[in-house]
Amino acid sequence: MPHLAPSPLDLYVSSTLLRLDRAVADLTLSEPTIHEPASAARVLECLLETLAGLAIGSAVGAVIAGVRRTFGVEITTRTDLRPPARDVRYLDEPGPLRSVTGALKLRLRQRIALGARDVAVLTAGIEAQIAAADRRAFARMLSVLAGDELVAERYAHQVRAGWRCAHAAIDGRTVPAVTAMWQHWARRFAGERRVVVPQLAPEVIVRIA
Repeated sequence: MPHLAPSPLDLYVSSTLLRLDRAVADLTLSEPTIHEPASAARVLECLLETLAGLAIGSAVGAVIAGVRRTFGVEITTRTDLRPPARDVRYLDEPGPLRSVTGALKLRLRQRIALGARDVAVLTAGIEAQIAAADRRAFARMLSVLAGDELVAERYAHQVRAGWRCAHAAIDGRTVPAVTAMWQHWARRFAGERRVVVPQLAPEVIVRIA
């Protein structure tokens, strides 16, 4: 049976999500002290949800930006995707947790892997909006993006920023937020505590509702 080479779309999806996975695996995150497991579970559940959606948005957003630069056209994307079921039972295990951050990274890597289908569907939807005469150029663009490290570098930065917010929320400290997106996220857990915003930076995010 002849071996079929992966399509540029498949290569882009697999290469990009593999880089996101490695970016998460290589992160060193400080461990929180769990005083209220139920509250910590809520924080981590929301963080996982946000970071999983951001992984999909980062991969698809790079294609949208590439299309805008290359072809000068605006792209629409689906917003009816639903995330897969999540599991935060590690916070219900008896006895002290060995590593909250280790569990977080494992669950996030699993969610990134599960996101491959959604990235492929959304990217295929983008490809369908490209004129037939430009499809070969689109394929070349995907091949170039498949070798780009920038998406993973930016995603790692977002994971670190998100964990700073989550760590503070778990500890009951003032929740820092360095971007508008994480400021909004932090407000959900800040309660009466002030949200510190040293600076605001514009974010381009594909929303997966």
